[in-house]
Amino acid sequence: LGRRSKKNKPVQKNMNNETHSYTEEQLNEIKEITSGALTAAGLIEHAIEIKTNPLDRESLYVSVRSTADVSYLIGRGGGILNDLQTILNAIFKKNGIAKFVLIDINDYRRERLQYIKDMAARLATKVVRTKTSETMEPMPFYERKIIHIELGSSPDVITESEGKGPDRRVVIRPNIF
Repeated sequence: LGRRSKKNKPVQKNMNNETHSYTEEQLNEIKEITSGALTAAGLIEHAIEIKTNPLDRESLYVSVRSTADVSYLIGRGGGILNDLQTILNAIFKKNGIAKFVLIDINDYRRERLQYIKDMAARLATKVVRTKTSETMEPMPFYERKIIHIELGSSPDVITESEGKGPDRRVVIRPNIF
């Protein structure tokens, strides 16, 4: 689980090499609960690695690896994976284990986030060129957050989230001075 801190807690490093401490008991509970849910869903052989989430140092990124076909656990557009994550987060929150856990299976989310970043950059370029707004597809909050972060430093565009619930989406607008 990584090196130990002075208080005998595992120290988790995120992808930015920042750290946040969780007890070994919390990490084991997250692994056991996640593994139990995956096994119940039919994914018998899998490995789980836990890191802190690069978007929020207080939450966790749980990477699941399997050589089996996991498409049924990801679903169209990650819908089933999102549902699984929602259920697991409700369990973790109710038991005081973790604030938020981002579940990834075979790097689906990592690849999806790169796709979203690339798409946002392309749309931002189009917005600047055409001076018209572009609306992205509905997406979960952590995906919208990535877009706001990625495009937030651009003086040429403004990003806003619009809609409610599962229909919430990012709108990229030209920044007219």
